[in-house]
Amino acid sequence: GCDAPSYLTIWAAGDPRPNASNLNMTTGQTVPNLVVSKLGVGGKVSIFNAAGNTNVIVDILGWFPVDNSYTSLVPARLLDTRVGVGAPLGKLGPKGIVSLTVRRARRSVRRDSSSCKSQGGVACRRTRRPRS
Repeated sequence: GCDAPSYLTIWAAGDPRPNASNLNMTTGQTVPNLVVSKLGVGGKVSIFNAAGNTNVIVDILGWFPVDNSYTSLVPARLLDTRVGVGAPLGKLGPKGIVSLTVRRARRSVRRDSSSCKSQGGVACRRTRRPRS
């Protein structure tokens, strides 16, 4: 959970940060959410934490190719600051931004035994699951 009321904003890397939140939380709260984001420069998204310190976890569930039809995937973890997957180990601090490469990671995720192939939108990667 977070140690202060805060919010996260997710947006395409290289674009200006929007004046909106994708996930809102209060002190000590752990909040899941589903966010759809365009990929930016280098196939990346940026994640901003407004206040306090919080862990950030990002799983991928699918992507929208150029033709806009959703393609689902077996969920895969791309980012987990609790264990240092996709970003350095440790909570994201106040006004902190983490950049997550999504597109480059697509080569190693499997969807029904076939490779994930994205022509646009969100791609994917398989990573180790953290131990509970």
